[in-house]
Amino acid sequence: MAASGRKGVLNKLFLDHPHSLGMSWGSHGAGALKVGFQLIGAGCAAIIHALIPGVFGETASGVVTRVYEHIQRTRSNPADDK
Repeated sequence: MAASGRKGVLNKLFLDHPHSLGMSWGSHGAGALKVGFQLIGAGCAAIIHALIPGVFGETASGVVTRVYEHIQRTRSNPADDK
């Protein structure tokens, strides 16, 4: 594969999506990690809630709602949510 072809593939894999949101690769990665850990925490809370219904009654749904709203804001206003 020619060097220009490799660059195109690398851009598609690593840069196109973050840049479409007005973000760098690093800032996108940091945000994605934050969201991922929030969702893991929400999943753990939901599992505990399944076993002990009296705890974490609204934790998972609250996290999912906040993450969803954050993603929607990022998509609609890429430069504002860096």
